Amino acid sequence: MDVRITAELAQTVAIVGGAVWALFLYRKRRRGQVRVGLQHNERLLRHWSDNRSVLLVRLRIANTSGVLYRHREATATLMDARKESNSGTLRLVPFKQADPFPPVYGTISDDADSIESGETFVLEDSDLMLEPGEYVETEIAFVLDDAKLGLMAVQVLIMGSQGRWGRKGHWWGTFFYVDPRTVPGH
Repeated sequence: MDVRITAELAQTVAIVGGAVWALFLYRKRRRGQVRVGLQHNERLLRHWSDNRSVLLVRLRIANTSGVLYRHREATATLMDARKESNSGTLRLVPFKQADPFPPVYGTISDDADSIESGETFVLEDSDLMLEPGEYVETEIAFVLDDAKLGLMAVQVLIMGSQGRWGRKGHWWGTFFYVDPRTVPGH
């Protein structure tokens, strides 16, 4: 075999082998996948109004990856954790929900009825994205009955597009308990 042909064949095999290895590493190490970081802290405004308090949950939602995050949906759910279940674990009963993104990215409604019902912000078909390293800070307010204050739990779920190709949906989340006796506030 000619030396030139052998060299070209070896070069072609090396290039194909390198491409297969790069694809393997890409898939194995999940490069090109979005990573979302969620941080939280809470404050309680006690006796906010007529036997009511307000639990404020501040969230920092960060794109900690090197890939664009494309938002689909988000929900923060507040749960009552004051009772025990039949199996002896905490019984978590969801009773309030809020989307953390509309106050930051939504437009302010000009409809008086919407504002009266608490729908101040409108988040239309979202093309919401977070660039690599970008984050959003938002705060959710839950109005609570003072007489029913006790241990609570919060679950935050965020869905966005995962990966560069195909853009499959993926969920990120966090879960934490809130004890009103230990939450800073006024």
